[in-house]
Amino acid sequence: MKNILFFSFFSIITLLGCEEKHEGFVLNGEIEGDYTGYLYLEYDKIKDSCLIKDKKFYFQGRVHRPTSAFLFAEGFSTNDRNFYIENTNMIVNVSFEKRKVQEYELNWVIIDTVIGTETSRLLRGAAAARRAAGPCRRAASRGAREPSPGPGRGGD
Repeated sequence: MKNILFFSFFSIITLLGCEEKHEGFVLNGEIEGDYTGYLYLEYDKIKDSCLIKDKKFYFQGRVHRPTSAFLFAEGFSTNDRNFYIENTNMIVNVSFEKRKVQEYELNWVIIDTVIGTETSRLLRGAAAARRAAGPCRRAASRGAREPSPGPGRGGD
């Protein structure tokens, strides 16, 4: 009887341990603007694509550490900034614009918000601290100092 109970207990624990868990990232997002087609995510020498449906997109993958990534569209495309992906659930909201640069029309992807990563939380906190510090504190924190008088002006 003890063997049956032990075997049953061991079997249940084994089955519970086999439950599939996604240990990577899931990136859900929405796009604002007139864009249909594919959106591309590039990170860690990986390039993934997703067909935009109802202004929504979805990517999933795995990274070994917080990793810089960026989104771009089909054709001549660029973006306003990169962001960091981590193995967690993320929400990224982007805007899409067409911009003319010289004679080229570019598909411009603008990262509006990134929610769900520790990196994005830290960056939002740092930006809020810079705004609260005001312009003088920001200049001082960048190592700004009084200009030297220069040669022949009492500074030799």
